[in-house]
Amino acid sequence: MFAQSLLALALACAALSGARAESHHIHFVDKCGGGTAILKSSSGATLSSGHDYTSSGPLVRAIAYLQTGSCGANGSGCNVVEMNLQNPSSSIDVVSGGINSPTINVAYQGAGCDSVVCNKELCICNGNDVNLVITFCS
Repeated sequence: MFAQSLLALALACAALSGARAESHHIHFVDKCGGGTAILKSSSGATLSSGHDYTSSGPLVRAIAYLQTGSCGANGSGCNVVEMNLQNPSSSIDVVSGGINSPTINVAYQGAGCDSVVCNKELCICNGNDVNLVITFCS
């Protein structure tokens, strides 16, 4: 009986130590000297206004942009990053929205994608728990 209890405890500990929740961290760098980095969910809810953000699960159909006062609702008229961060494959698109909109570079971090920098359409990273560094006026 003791051996069975010990085995059950060992298996439970092994299962818990291997279980880790999906998460993604987004870091904003503003080299423009003005404006506020905005991150919105797929429902349009503001997740962040100028601060880093960490999701505790997938972040699907989210957008980020630099609000300089000239962007409309959900970044219309400005350059926007569209992101789908979900294990095991994530994608980002940098969508051009205006001539006077700040440039955007997005770099993946983690999951073996550290060398992927995106400033255009569709950049993919195959890996778990990828993070982003979004730089405005790069």
